[in-house]
Amino acid sequence: MPELVATEKNGVTIIVFTTPRIWTDTEVSKISERLANLAHSGGDKVLLDFGSLQQMCSAMLGKILALNKECETHKIKLRLCNMEPHIKEVFTTTGLHKLLKIHDTQEAALAAFAKKGWFW
Repeated sequence: MPELVATEKNGVTIIVFTTPRIWTDTEVSKISERLANLAHSGGDKVLLDFGSLQQMCSAMLGKILALNKECETHKIKLRLCNMEPHIKEVFTTTGLHKLLKIHDTQEAALAAFAKKGWFW
């Protein structure tokens, strides 16, 4: 089974985690490389949907932060959604929620992308 599935909706590249667990260095490396490739293959809006993801190691947090920085450099707007409560809590506890735009649902994230104005 693939770890990520990418689709496009309303000009947003949606990347869904389909694996329940990202735990080993090999998994982190493989998935983060694929994430970067998918993020650059679309337009200027990328949504990471945590979908089925139940567990991930701290190394994956670092890779998501690196992806966010890379997206900022290339003027790609990145948002995250559909996190399990315990995963979202890690982002909140570590303060990462202040650096990343996190939404409860895919619909809320897509609506935020669609808003016009200075705040993206």
